[in-house]
Amino acid sequence: QLCKRRGAAVVGVCGSEAKVDFLQELGFDRALNRHSADLRADLRAALLSVPQADRALGTSRSPQPADITLYWDNVGGAVSDLVIQCMAPRSELLLCGQISTYDAEGDYPPPLPAESAAVVERRRIRRERYTVVKYKHRFAPALAELCALVAAEELRAEETVYDGLDAAPAAFIDMMGGGNTGKA
Repeated sequence: QLCKRRGAAVVGVCGSEAKVDFLQELGFDRALNRHSADLRADLRAALLSVPQADRALGTSRSPQPADITLYWDNVGGAVSDLVIQCMAPRSELLLCGQISTYDAEGDYPPPLPAESAAVVERRRIRRERYTVVKYKHRFAPALAELCALVAAEELRAEETVYDGLDAAPAAFIDMMGGGNTGKA
């Protein structure tokens, strides 16, 4: 929602048709279900359909998909590998969770597969972990802006509420399995 407010074209990837509908309600240009039979084709179609201000027209008769310039990665794994293939040179990949690898042994964030790592290196994609405490100096102005947007009903904040500590295990399982909308 914040990227849309700043003029970006936004494509979201989620885990159910209900969440596709939800992302579209929020104003996303396109929303894709990661369980699609052909996510690669869906992503290409989405990138063909979104506006790109700096798209070079060139001499090609067929339109070229927009390149992804910012990827907020909550998932990791195959979805991220697919998105990386569509990223623009000198774009940014912010890691804010890698749910597909939470049960895996090894480093966090996990190393990229060779093909994705080569794309990141060749295109000079900046890949870094997003850690909220790194931005402590921005907390007060960000909170003021977000509260004002929510109060003006210009920003929609969703949450799935579970009552009581006894519900914590179910809330956690639902969150990890995609059963929540917004914060749980």
